[in-house]
Amino acid sequence: MSEVFKEEKLSEGIKETEYGECFSFNSVLNENTALTANKETGTPSLIFTAVDASMIRIHAPDEIISVDMENILGRTSILPLLANLEAILKVEQTVNDASVRSVSTKLRSCLFKNEKPLYVKSWPFKLYTYSACKLYCKAHTQYNHCNCTHHFLSNLVNLPACDVKGLACLSNKKDEIGKFNCSCPMGCDETSYKVTHVFYNRSSKAENVVRSSRSVVRFGQLPTMRVRRFAIRDSLGLVVDIGGVGGVFFGASLLSLIEFVYLFCIRR
Repeated sequence: MSEVFKEEKLSEGIKETEYGECFSFNSVLNENTALTANKETGTPSLIFTAVDASMIRIHAPDEIISVDMENILGRTSILPLLANLEAILKVEQTVNDASVRSVSTKLRSCLFKNEKPLYVKSWPFKLYTYSACKLYCKAHTQYNHCNCTHHFLSNLVNLPACDVKGLACLSNKKDEIGKFNCSCPMGCDETSYKVTHVFYNRSSKAENVVRSSRSVVRFGQLPTMRVRRFAIRDSLGLVVDIGGVGGVFFGASLLSLIEFVYLFCIRR
């Protein structure tokens, strides 16, 4: 199954990113229906033709595109004209048992999509993801050094955009800014796409042929693996364990506790 994009649908998929405005396919941040893949529909394919050089990044449906994402093209970051690209992906998903939410953030070391890091006062994104946290941290590092942030990041994180002097400051302090270090927790619910195979070749420069590039991004197969996170022991389990230990070693139970209170408190 391939997805065909009309002009109005293309405009819906344009999102602000660290690269500027990019088209994002199958993103939940676009506020439209995500593409469904199952045994009935088969594995979906994204097929598109570009009449200009383009960059391609693979990201999860809830992630924001950033320069830190994997470059599937290898050494070159731009797909030139007269080129054909096919990328085959596999998907891995991490989900959580209901008991995980009862565990404190510090113990589980991950955040759900409706949560935010404790050190953040105002979270500018709709959802929490690890990549969004890194982007937030990078922007605030730029702001701390130069009192502004890159104009492509400004609207994403609600910070002032740099003018010419600010951009010069970012350039002069790029080494310090590049060493930013943030304690970003991983996301509890995660979907990750990994590239398994990339096929790339150049087309012949034939006459009367429109100079363009053709790209195909598809799943090799339907998802076959899902990781589920469980809480080994929650608060209720701890209470039950304490009660069991008390019953085994001391013969204590809820009834004996009530009798103890009655004999030593009420009758006295």
